[in-house]
Amino acid sequence: MLLHKHADNSYQAYFEKLAEILNSAITDDTIHFPAETGTGFIKSILLEPDFCLRYYNFTCKQDISLDLFATYPADESNYELLFNIDPKDAPDASKNDFNSSRSTILLYSSGVEKKGVFSKNMSVRRLQIIFTTKWLLENYAEASVKMENLITDLATKNKSTIVSENMDTQSRFVATQLANELDKNSYPQIHIKTACFILLNDFLNKIVQRNWQEILSDQTLHYYTMLKVEERINQSINQKLPNLDQFAAEFNLSLSTLKRHFKIVYGKNIYQYYQEKRMEWGKAQLEKGNTTISEIATHLGFYKINNFSIAFKKYFGVLPRELKNKNYIHINN
Repeated sequence: MLLHKHADNSYQAYFEKLAEILNSAITDDTIHFPAETGTGFIKSILLEPDFCLRYYNFTCKQDISLDLFATYPADESNYELLFNIDPKDAPDASKNDFNSSRSTILLYSSGVEKKGVFSKNMSVRRLQIIFTTKWLLENYAEASVKMENLITDLATKNKSTIVSENMDTQSRFVATQLANELDKNSYPQIHIKTACFILLNDFLNKIVQRNWQEILSDQTLHYYTMLKVEERINQSINQKLPNLDQFAAEFNLSLSTLKRHFKIVYGKNIYQYYQEKRMEWGKAQLEKGNTTISEIATHLGFYKINNFSIAFKKYFGVLPRELKNKNYIHINN
């Protein structure tokens, strides 16, 4: 069964904005991607007043830019708990066997501006639990002293907050099982709601054990710094990646802080991110058909075409020549 229909509020307004951007309609709380844009969908479900769940599961056929967070009224404090699920986790969900370290959890407060740019062929699988300060206070008012202090800080802090945690095996299992439920056309309300409560409760219990004042003072700064680091990496796609010590010095961070926060925000280390972007660039050049495999391999620093072919197949499941031949046949037919 489908859950509650959206109320006429900022949650619904935001979802309607997404539908407009994607040039699609909302059907049964779901936006389906148009064939020319991608495959998959985004679901948005109002579980109860001031408590909403969104689920993103799509693969892009072209570059897509989306505002990831709604713009709420000034008097309406909202928090969005984002679970990035590695698509590779899905086949192993029933086995509770998660070896990937790419899954992360991020808590955003109202006022955070985050535009997501999803590149062609990128796959996205994420859950977003959204709740207001009012809902948080009503549901966690009887919690421990630390929890009450956390709620007070979230409710009274004026500047945007970003709190991050690595997703442990337990949370990753619950999040992936929840995503698997939402992949279906119908799902029991109690399963969805219970899983959301478990994920939110586990996250809050973890962060209240940390130095909360340190979180409040540092997280937002490091998050926006990581956006600049990402931009710097993207500028280096067609050249050798700068030494990480140089990177850290450039952004006035220690090397350990740079590595830790980049992995928290992007779910992978800097070198992995850099290599993936380079492979995506190489794939784009092959699809354009104006560059030879040898030229692309050399441009990316591979001295042997065979080494480039092995790396390429690791990322995309096909050899460069197979992709190039496929595109050639398609163009000439």
